[in-house]
Amino acid sequence: MVTVFRQVLSMSISASIVILAVILIRALLSGAPKKWSYLLWSVVCFRLCCPVSLRSAVSVFSAAPSNVRLFHPVAGNQAVAVMPEAVERVLSAPVRPETQLSVVPAPGTDWLALCAWIWLAGIAVMLLWSAARYLRLRSLLLDAVQTEPGIFETDRIASPFVFGLLRPRVYLPVGVEGARRGYVLAHERYHLRRGDHWVKAIAFLILTAHWVNPLCWLAFYLMNRDMELRCDEYVLSREVGASADYSASLLSFAAPRQFPMAGPLAFGESDISRRVKNALRWRRPKPWVTALSVLLCAAVVTACATNPARSKENTAGDPEAFRSAAQASLDAGETVTIEYADGTSGGEISILNALASVDWQGVTPDGLFPEGMDCITLKTESWSLETYSGTDYVRFVPNSGEGGGWLWWELPEENREEGSLYFNLNWLRDKAAAETIDWRNSDIDVDLRGSGRFSDDELEAAVDAIMQSFSQFGEGFTMQRIAWDHDGTAQELQWLNEHRSAPGAGTFTECVCFLSDYHTPSAMENTAWNLDADYTGWGWWLARADGGEWVVVDMGY
Repeated sequence: MVTVFRQVLSMSISASIVILAVILIRALLSGAPKKWSYLLWSVVCFRLCCPVSLRSAVSVFSAAPSNVRLFHPVAGNQAVAVMPEAVERVLSAPVRPETQLSVVPAPGTDWLALCAWIWLAGIAVMLLWSAARYLRLRSLLLDAVQTEPGIFETDRIASPFVFGLLRPRVYLPVGVEGARRGYVLAHERYHLRRGDHWVKAIAFLILTAHWVNPLCWLAFYLMNRDMELRCDEYVLSREVGASADYSASLLSFAAPRQFPMAGPLAFGESDISRRVKNALRWRRPKPWVTALSVLLCAAVVTACATNPARSKENTAGDPEAFRSAAQASLDAGETVTIEYADGTSGGEISILNALASVDWQGVTPDGLFPEGMDCITLKTESWSLETYSGTDYVRFVPNSGEGGGWLWWELPEENREEGSLYFNLNWLRDKAAAETIDWRNSDIDVDLRGSGRFSDDELEAAVDAIMQSFSQFGEGFTMQRIAWDHDGTAQELQWLNEHRSAPGAGTFTECVCFLSDYHTPSAMENTAWNLDADYTGWGWWLARADGGEWVVVDMGY
């Protein structure tokens, strides 16, 4: 539920920019037919519903201010959302330091989960309120009399409206006759012909999902107004010189102004004064006004429905500058702060673990990224590295400004272009191996008894892989015990092969599971670990292909 709430909130905030843009353009279109203003709300609906989009150089999000961040909530897709820093701090999600960056719950109140429950409760209240309004209105219409197919009259209502979804009906007050009746029926039938009863139901459901955003309520109100004005103008376009009579028919249904929330399955006369003024001012639009309105709407829809193109700024980074900066940070024992593209922090991990988590085989692994993210930034005191899931490039940003730019993973020799700026992280393997704890000459209790499939040498090789991975947790972690738990089952093997981020995943033929006990450091900054605590029964799942090297594919409880 938290993941869904976070996704809805990010879409809602990105849609807020679109809503403001649409309101501005509506002002520019004040003299144009209202059907164009009404059309603009479709892009707001798109932004509120769809987490993915295409990219373009004219996206309105390209103009986002510097204190607003863009992020891609669905890995591998081209979606964008806008997260102000205030929201970023609320949506922080601590991550434990390990190769796959799996989440370890931190003590304290889970504010995001609390907000998600409040959001869900609000949805329930809105749906129940709407259902109650629907049932109440339905009870008032039980004695309505049908006067012609789809048209009913009753003395229990004061103004005409459409009611229903699957079988919509037009309800009129008793006594609506003559030209006034003709105007009303033409208006309501146009609603039905254009599917407005479905549009309003869908818009209400979208509003229900985004009820926390006041701009969505404003958008719903303005969309309803534009819907009514569009229908008014349609009727006027069919009846030459009918502005005065039509306005008089509207005034006969005048009622105190109210927010158009009769419910998702009923809507009728509202904002009468504004509609009367629009009817009296209405003139058949000139061709150039229509053409200009079409072009402006097309431009707005394109700009608001697309995400900014990811520009590489034609800046190529220097691979040696990155390697030198990373090596200096390694030698200085610096840590890396993980910052997600929505501005939330994943805490700190060792620089060796952070860089080694990036796949040196060609593409950054999806496993490095939490669900709903396809971009993270690894930051040290002197440089940062922007990494993208499922891509073959990163962006190196040194504080000095020298050597920064876009870098690509090293390709096989036959695929390289002369002079290209490819790089790799193979040199990290040597660094990782050098920092692996020598468990054979330590006080660690290692128990390899029980396996009926693997020899002691094979199990010791698995322990080597575990200790290499454990060494990347950072300084101060103390391994106390490692014990063989069980030889992997066919189901576990299938599960491990589905870990796309693991080198060799999809080709594993054997797996094994170990359990371990270890102690955490007494002091760490910005960490999700319980400090100075014992972790017992921590699982390690390893796999290999046809007797090859063991790979730690997953770990945790």
